[in-house]
Amino acid sequence: MSDPNYEKKSSNWPDPQAPPPFSENQPFESEADPLAPPGQPPPAPGYGSAPSMPPLYQAYYGPPDSGGYQGSDQTPQAIFIVPPQPTNEPDHLGYSIFTTLCCCLPLGIAALIFSIKTRDANLAGNGTVARQHSRTAQLLSHLAVGAGLTFICLYIILTVIMFKARSYELQNP
Repeated sequence: MSDPNYEKKSSNWPDPQAPPPFSENQPFESEADPLAPPGQPPPAPGYGSAPSMPPLYQAYYGPPDSGGYQGSDQTPQAIFIVPPQPTNEPDHLGYSIFTTLCCCLPLGIAALIFSIKTRDANLAGNGTVARQHSRTAQLLSHLAVGAGLTFICLYIILTVIMFKARSYELQNP
């Protein structure tokens, strides 16, 4: 115990002169999957992956001397899609806006909605629906004008009656 180089280690620290736990001459091996546990072979091809499927539809033209399609003398037909032609039903939009602002608000709003539906049906090329909505918008606009004129006439009549009654009271106390 009197040896100066002798020291008792009290902890579990590795010896500084001990060689590292790996060999420095051995190159680093990179694995395909770094998360796979070491020592296991890589998975077999096709295991765990989606199987490759052939395309669903494959064109078969037959032998080159058969002339194209096998068993048929017809060529493929062309399909043309024609967009619908817009119709020209009147939408009465201006009339509906006028009746909404000046005559009767609820009926004017309904007429405005039907005139917008008329415009949409015109653009879609649906003449029957456009005609129905156009007639409904015109009818509602006419009803709004009639209701507005009726309210204005009643207001004028009631105002005149009230004015005459008031002037009669003032003249005959």
